[in-house]
Amino acid sequence: MVFISGLVLIPSSKIFLFSNSAILVSICIAAFNLLLSIYNIQFMTFIQMMTDRNHIGRVFGIIFSIAIIFMPLGTFCFQAILDLKSIYNYLLFGKLLIITASIAIIMNIFISND
Repeated sequence: MVFISGLVLIPSSKIFLFSNSAILVSICIAAFNLLLSIYNIQFMTFIQMMTDRNHIGRVFGIIFSIAIIFMPLGTFCFQAILDLKSIYNYLLFGKLLIITASIAIIMNIFISND
């Protein structure tokens, strides 16, 4: 799912360069957000199925605490690294998502073969 959401983001910068249509770019971003929501639902369902009922609250508390702790750090880092007015940010994020998902898939294949 993460791999597909990366593929959806890549054409958004090229679409904007060739057509200057904010609507077409918005469709790419909306598709990315839809796929991200589907991934999050699957992740939360997996956590609920694999966690003991007595520990679900603690596990979700840790997951959400870590997410909240890293939000300001991510905001600070990405503001320092990225040019906020560049249209190539979506291209960069799309490629990074594809690379990360590919590495995770390859690692999963190697781990399951052992």
